[in-house]
Amino acid sequence: MRTLLALLQALCLIFHISSAEADPRPCLEWVRPLEAQANHILSDGGMWALYERHPELRNHSVYALQLDSRINKIIDMLKYLCHTQNGIPLNDLAQYLTYNIKTMGIMRFRAELFQLGKSREEIDTWLEFARYAKQQEFRLLEIDRIRETINNAKPWLSRYEKLADGALDQSAHESHREATRSLSHELDQFLSDTPYLAQAIDENSRVPYWDINESIGGS
Repeated sequence: MRTLLALLQALCLIFHISSAEADPRPCLEWVRPLEAQANHILSDGGMWALYERHPELRNHSVYALQLDSRINKIIDMLKYLCHTQNGIPLNDLAQYLTYNIKTMGIMRFRAELFQLGKSREEIDTWLEFARYAKQQEFRLLEIDRIRETINNAKPWLSRYEKLADGALDQSAHESHREATRSLSHELDQFLSDTPYLAQAIDENSRVPYWDINESIGGS
């Protein structure tokens, strides 16, 4: 039994070493080529700017803007996955909430927030976020699945780049408009159907707006 256990441990060690040797780069380095590919277009105003330059496309620039937004979201969510693979650090609001809940207790803290002019609905939202943030502080993501997600995003960036290159072809403006709108819808599906991207979007959506004194400190 001990021999079998030792063999399994050795095999696991070999697997991890092999995986590391295959590509030891940090997670963010896997995203950087995609980010550079997107920024090559986005830094000049994106597809929207290309549409604005042509009278035949200008009236449809909203589709281009939507596509640029989807591409930005994919890059942002991939970077988010890398940054939070070992947990989601408490943001300023979560730190403020957890500290005061710990020092005052929920009931006293709730009363203080109410005195500060916060509505019951807003207080409930904040306290729920504090609970959620503490739960997610040490949640883990599988690095292999992050890398798979990054690899699955590559063809979409290539399609975006190819579409941007074709925006200057005046003979194909009508088909280009349809392709732009179609790619935007397909990216919506990609974002919702890819588990780690959908998780990243959901986690980001949990962060509520906050402003303690209704003037500064919000996020």
